[in-house]
Amino acid sequence: MGRNNLVRLIRFMGVLIFALIATAGTLGSTTVSAISLIESHKLPGMPAVQPDVLTITANDVVKNYGKVLTLTGTEFTVSGLKPGDAVTRVTLTSAGTAADAWPGTYAIVPSNAIGSGLENYAISYVNGTLTIPLIYPPRRISLATPPSAAASVGSPLATQPVVLVRDRNNNPVSQVTVTASRGHGTGALRGHLTAVSDSKGLATFTDLGYNKSGEIFTIRFAAGSLSINSSSLGPISSGAPSALAIDRPPVAGTSVDANLPDQPRIKVTDQYNNPVSGAEVTVSLASGPGTLRGTLTAVSNAAGLAAFTDLGYDKAGEKFSLHFTLGDLSVDSGSMGPLAPGAATQLRVETAANGSGTTVPAQTLAADKTLTVYGITRDRFNNYVAAAAGTWSLVNKSGSIRDTDLVTAADQKSATLTASHSGSAMIHFSSGDLTSLDSGRITVRTSKIIRGTGGGGGGSSPPPTLKTNGFVPDPGLIIGTDGVRAEALQLKTSDGRLTLDIAAKTKLLNQSGGPLTQLTISPLAKPAPTAERSTILLAYELGPDGATFNPPLVLTVKYPSLPEGIDEKSIRVVRWNGFSWQDLGGGLNLGSGIVTASISHFSQYAVVADLLQSSRVAVRDPLITPAKANEGQPAAVPPVTILSSLPGSTGAAQPTPALASTPSAAPANLNVPRPTASQLPVNDYKPQSNWLLVMLVTVLGAGAVVTLAMVLSRRKPGN
Repeated sequence: MGRNNLVRLIRFMGVLIFALIATAGTLGSTTVSAISLIESHKLPGMPAVQPDVLTITANDVVKNYGKVLTLTGTEFTVSGLKPGDAVTRVTLTSAGTAADAWPGTYAIVPSNAIGSGLENYAISYVNGTLTIPLIYPPRRISLATPPSAAASVGSPLATQPVVLVRDRNNNPVSQVTVTASRGHGTGALRGHLTAVSDSKGLATFTDLGYNKSGEIFTIRFAAGSLSINSSSLGPISSGAPSALAIDRPPVAGTSVDANLPDQPRIKVTDQYNNPVSGAEVTVSLASGPGTLRGTLTAVSNAAGLAAFTDLGYDKAGEKFSLHFTLGDLSVDSGSMGPLAPGAATQLRVETAANGSGTTVPAQTLAADKTLTVYGITRDRFNNYVAAAAGTWSLVNKSGSIRDTDLVTAADQKSATLTASHSGSAMIHFSSGDLTSLDSGRITVRTSKIIRGTGGGGGGSSPPPTLKTNGFVPDPGLIIGTDGVRAEALQLKTSDGRLTLDIAAKTKLLNQSGGPLTQLTISPLAKPAPTAERSTILLAYELGPDGATFNPPLVLTVKYPSLPEGIDEKSIRVVRWNGFSWQDLGGGLNLGSGIVTASISHFSQYAVVADLLQSSRVAVRDPLITPAKANEGQPAAVPPVTILSSLPGSTGAAQPTPALASTPSAAPANLNVPRPTASQLPVNDYKPQSNWLLVMLVTVLGAGAVVTLAMVLSRRKPGN
């Protein structure tokens, strides 16, 4: 091979590689195909390069006579096209596109392909066929696919209808518009209500639905003057809840005691206003400070109506409105009220004459100060009813406080306590058949507290002395002028049943913030009632009111052995907050019979336990001497405890009230009265048997020991 041919060969190979990389490239501003590059640089004697073959075929089309056919240039297919190349448009022409072209067949001629990379192909074109069939106008329509109903109005028909359009020779007719509408029924058909028949004469609907629940319906299909009805469909169920409306508004009554005279009724509907059944509507207060009572939910019926039956409102003197919800749906009633108070069911000793106050709390009165309290009646919902006239007295007195310190007003609706004598008491009020909720304990101090000034000697007062009353021994505890007790100390009642542990560096302050100078404890003869199915084992009052401790003191109580009917695991310490017994929690040691709690101020405290399901009277084995006694004969009874509770009795069991106020470890001498038949246990009564008469003696004071006197009589009832 000569030198010139070698140079030409190398040049040709470079061109060939370039052509393979970019089938057609742009050199300067001139587009050059790979084939033309190779042809211009091939060696003498080499064969010509052959382009790829590309075939473009026009699609076959059918049109009806009288219709104009527009060919867009995209009705074609290609074969032989290499990756990266494309045919985007072809010129298509046919003599049969005009509306007046007679039935028959016409060629669809493709030409002038436009795209990318087409210069590397030898393009061949294949004609398509345009057919204009010889047909007649539509003569009949039928349901090729009948519709079937959906499960609910929220869904399209389960089976969408297909209508077949045919001419007089039973040939399919295309390009015919079929319209769907409601036949039988009261609802509305929804979705795309028209469909056009295809080349097979089939008009296919895709999203028809019906919006009326609970009824039978049919669908009518029409094409010009031709029509056909489907068979009966449905009924179908309602859709999901979409709206709430007040069908019957609530109306308030005259008093909080009565339920609303017109109870509300809410209608639940779906998006097509069909009633929705089985939907739970909840009611609450939209406005008003009280509490809504009654059944606060209602379920809609077949008519979509959720009817409430026993709603009531418990706040007198205030307007209120109701709020109804179902998921994210809601509706509010109009404003109602105000309602009048109900019948008086409570009697309280309060701080204001017009009912705007509260139950008189525990407090301390300084010398010669006065406290005026008022008798207030309230209904069962605690609404103020009226100021009541009644009888006033002091109860649970201690110290030298006197009944005459409390003076009743002329109208008997209030009373004033004057701090004339030291001691403490609770103010009691009674009126008619109502039971008073007494005031908190009022402590009267008629002497001034001397406080140390602290610091160095000279004219400073001695450190305060903390006197104890009810604990033994009473050492006259020394505390700092700031109320801090330097050493730890444990105080006990005389019977050792209750202990009070004071940690070192505990700050003991009185109600005025000065050092605490007195600490008292006394058993409670008549503690407030507990919750139903529970009983008080022991109850004490620790004073003075208003005293505070930091850190808290530890109260430990050793409770007595328990009779049958008491749930020992439920034993706990509770505190009287002026209205109810509040659970303090604490610790319970079942093995040692000890319960503990931390206290940060003084009040009434009790050890309570729950009753088992079938509890009866339980007496802790008293030893009475003599074993038999006649009427009027003395009998000696040692200190004992009684817990009383009978199944079916109203209220909770309570400790036996005290009949004596002086604590004593010695037996009590009692005169034995003759029992009556009404005093004897009905379940245990047998004629000519010995009878047990229970007298209750509670020894209050240092030991807080509750005692029972039981005597036996041989007499028959009624003798």
